[in-house]
This record gives sequence, structure tokens and C-alpha cells, in this order.
Amino acid sequence: MSANQRDARTARLRIVIVGIVLGLALGTLIALGFAYMSRDGANSSSPAPNETIQTTSPTPTPTPTGGSVCGLEGKVLENTRLTTPPKVDKWDKYYTTFYPTSAKYGPGKSVPDDYNYCFQRSPEGAVFAAANSMAKLLSDSNLKKWEEYFFSKGRYRNQLIKEIHMSDGSNESYEFIITGFDVSSYDGTKAIVNFRVTIHSNYEGDSVSIYSQHLIWEEGDWKLDTDNKDCLDRSEEFDSPQDIIAWGP
Repeated sequence: MSANQRDARTARLRIVIVGIVLGLALGTLIALGFAYMSRDGANSSSPAPNETIQTTSPTPTPTPTGGSVCGLEGKVLENTRLTTPPKVDKWDKYYTTFYPTSAKYGPGKSVPDDYNYCFQRSPEGAVFAAANSMAKLLSDSNLKKWEEYFFSKGRYRNQLIKEIHMSDGSNESYEFIITGFDVSSYDGTKAIVNFRVTIHSNYEGDSVSIYSQHLIWEEGDWKLDTDNKDCLDRSEEFDSPQDIIAWGP
């Protein structure tokens, strides 16, 4: 018999011996338990008045119903379609583009001299988030911190960031003014927001474009849904112009 075979045989014998010992011990404990219950069972069939019964509550399962990252109150989790414009506390301007602010809908926080964030989980919050991100994207070429925050963890994240950096990004001779919007889809987790934007140029006159953003609720805020490679889109015409709600500075 080789050394390996002896070792294997010894190991199996040890397992068998341990199993026998544990079996005998378990049998003894069961016998003692029955004896104890037979002796005390008649004395009390229910807990004593001062006896505490301990119960274990299941750990709550996290659900995707959380509020905003900065604690903005209110949230809408069902399918909703806006029919009236949300109230704006103030229209500010970031370089070339106007954007809305609201104590109720956001932004609730900002990175100084960079970008705004933290919006309410509602159709209005999605509109404010998209408008603020559009102002950043159209007005600023320094996008690194904003990209890190606002681009969700989707499959096209890196590709979209690369495409943005490949674009010209120079809009200093233009002014962008929101004149209307539509939330074409909203379910509390995802939203599609479309803006009608007037582009003013001292050299080329005015033109109108439609800017669309596909958003997703992630880590307590609205982010670009980078599982959709067309989450940032621009067109010359709106598919349903009758659905546009007038809104702007």
C-alpha cells in the first residue's frame, strides 16, 4: 500500500469515528430533552406572565423606491404624463444656455463652477434634470466631472463619453433658449424628456431644434440611460408637436 493510499484510508476512518461519536452525543441530548419535557410539561403549557418570547423579524428587502440623493421630498413612481408646465423659481444662465431651478424639483446640490445635481423623483424632476444637463453639455467643454456623475453605469457609457469628446463642443457664438418640453415617457424608473430649443446666433439668425434625453433613476438621482446608445438625441422636428408644452425663460 502506498503512502497516499494509507493517508486516504486513515482520513476515511477518522470521518467514520467522528460520525459515530457525534451520533452518540446527539442521541444522549435527545433523550435528556424528552425527559425534561416530561417533567416540566405539566407545570406550564404557556409562557409565565413575565416571560419574554423572542421572535425574529425578516430583514426588509431593499426596493427601488428611494428618494433623492440630497433628500428632496416627494416622489412619483407610476406612469405619468405632464399636461402643465412645472413652476420654476428662477431661470439661470450657464454660459450660453438657460436652465430652470426649483427648491422643490431641484437642483438640490451643485459642484461649484461645474454642474448641478440632485433632482426630485418625479416627471418634473426629470424635466429639471434634463434641462440642467443640457445647459452643461451645450455650454461647457470641461465635462469630465459631470460625465462621471451624470452618465449611468450602462453598456454604452464609455462609448458615449468618447463620442462627446470627439464633437466640436464650441457653442460660444450661440445662445440656447428652451421654449417648450414634453415628457413622452415616465414610469418612476425611466423617463424620456424632449425640449424645443431656439438657437440664437448673431450671424446665422434663429433656428429651432429638438433635444431629447433618455434618463434612468440611479443611486438617488436622474442620470443618462447609457444602456440606450441614443440617450442623447437632436433632431430638427418633433414627432408630436401638439404634445409640446410651452415653457421657458
